[in-house]
Amino acid sequence: MSFSFPIDQSAAVGASFPSTPDISATSALSTWSSAVPSPPPATECSSEVPTAGDSAPSSPPGLARQAVLHASPAFGPLVSLHVYWFMEFLAAHLDYRGLRQSILWHLHPVGRAIIQLGTVIMHRQCLGVECFARVTHFVVRSSEEVLFQVNILGWQTSMGWREPAGYLHSFVIVPLKRCGPDFLTWAWAPFTYPFSLQQQAQYSFQLVRAYLAGDRSVRIPMHDWFIGWILHTYVMTPTSQLLGTHLATGFTVATDDLGPPSWVYGRTGQASWQWM
Repeated sequence: MSFSFPIDQSAAVGASFPSTPDISATSALSTWSSAVPSPPPATECSSEVPTAGDSAPSSPPGLARQAVLHASPAFGPLVSLHVYWFMEFLAAHLDYRGLRQSILWHLHPVGRAIIQLGTVIMHRQCLGVECFARVTHFVVRSSEEVLFQVNILGWQTSMGWREPAGYLHSFVIVPLKRCGPDFLTWAWAPFTYPFSLQQQAQYSFQLVRAYLAGDRSVRIPMHDWFIGWILHTYVMTPTSQLLGTHLATGFTVATDDLGPPSWVYGRTGQASWQWM
């Protein structure tokens, strides 16, 4: 089963890259309505979604978690990554511009924490909703910035902690001066691009999404590490295609600069919120 996803028209403004075919929202919605099976009732959980008894971690002190009134896969402690439920979850937490959460973040210059593999970052999607993610992979770099892939751990919302019921990835652009010394060596030269990582990332997201939507006029260049990594991400975690491709405007910062909850660094199945 394949799905078509609308391309964000504003994503590649100013980029000097070849244009990609447009996939209209109308055709995308018609594809979803015909291809996506009807969701289960909101009071039930499908086989891929843990029941309400398998609750996610409680909120940290000072953020009292309200009782979960139902086992909706979209708003229960564990968020289903089924296309219908996850779109419902994203639609309920739009940013101040009315856009759903983006796959591309930019680390805010505030802070001094060094970003390296394993670092946990927080992205504020909107008032009352913060998304936490762990840096997992180096992707590419330029002379001034590094692009990392992150694994989304969950969202702290006004209703408590919410976790994705599966793997979900995003990317974050980090100033080179904020990265660990390992990423400053000559060994990374083959992965260095001579242009804006933001523009290339947005172009690559749209190119790959058009290709996966079935546009055979789109050609994926061979031996392009940047585009290849994004294609790999979308194929391995299809739900990531539901995230926007614009540059997120929310505040993104390393949790080391905020005094993070210790469970994020050492999870052993049953997380406990203890502020460091």
